[in-house]
Amino acid sequence: MIKAKVNIRDLNRLSQKFKRLEKGLKLDVAKDLAEGAINIDRGAKQRAPVDKGRLRAGNYFEKRRSNGLLWEAGNSVKYAPYIEFGTGRKVNLTQLRAAGFPDSYAAQFKGRGIKRVNIQPQPFFFPSVNEETPKLYKRIKKTLQRNGKCF
Repeated sequence: MIKAKVNIRDLNRLSQKFKRLEKGLKLDVAKDLAEGAINIDRGAKQRAPVDKGRLRAGNYFEKRRSNGLLWEAGNSVKYAPYIEFGTGRKVNLTQLRAAGFPDSYAAQFKGRGIKRVNIQPQPFFFPSVNEETPKLYKRIKKTLQRNGKCF
């Protein structure tokens, strides 16, 4: 299973700032975040390698807070991380690092070393995250500027 996670301290800091914002602005930012989650999902589905279509079907996005200020995008297929990062000597964490995640995030998918399998990585989820993140920042910045608010 792949999930994009955010540092809890950064999320709490951002949450405190949002508490001070007007309700209308919160709705606009929530729309921006929803669009970002949808775009990550769409991009991951387009990039996912297809054998039987399980990876594409496993992509999802969902609202995690009722106010729409927290969304989760991911893939529920258990072998998705092995396809995303590769295995054995062919592991590649470039896309993970570009998204700002530490290498330790991928360590949970390392396996027990029982089998020696070297699968070439076929990144599909994190390239979508990396493509969408700067666009999402720009949308939120425009929303904040349009409403006369600055962070």
